[in-house]
Amino acid sequence: MKKILSALDKHIEEYCMVVLLAVMSVVIFAQVVSRYVFSNSISWSEEIARYIFVWVVYFAISYGVKVNAHVKVDAFITFMPNFMAKPIRIISNLLFLVFCGLMMVYGVKVVDFILASKQSSPALGMPMGLVYLAVPVGFTLTAIRLVQDTIAKLKGKGE
Repeated sequence: MKKILSALDKHIEEYCMVVLLAVMSVVIFAQVVSRYVFSNSISWSEEIARYIFVWVVYFAISYGVKVNAHVKVDAFITFMPNFMAKPIRIISNLLFLVFCGLMMVYGVKVVDFILASKQSSPALGMPMGLVYLAVPVGFTLTAIRLVQDTIAKLKGKGE
């Protein structure tokens, strides 16, 4: 069980993105074949591909934090003395963590509102709250990665 949890901690974003991108690719391929070979369109394919892409984007935010690949303005830190770089990076993480917290709170409120309104997608008829759930889920994962990165920086293992 510990190995499974460790593997999920290390690779949850990758697993989710690979599965979702594979499903999206198959759906889009099926749509292209259906449209050009059989002259018939799959009505829900574009909609599901769009919703999958939204979920992939929010997983990618978390993955970017995990691998430290987000675009940053490092010029400010580059010109500072080395002893100031670590605290500034930690403060940056903490500010990002506050942003994640706000996005989680307001994301949940939006999901609750949309689920209560019983709004559904046009082609699939699925609850639109499931699409909007990507925001709080993605930012929760991002917050976890930020906490992990901040702890690593405090222990001296980060940049």
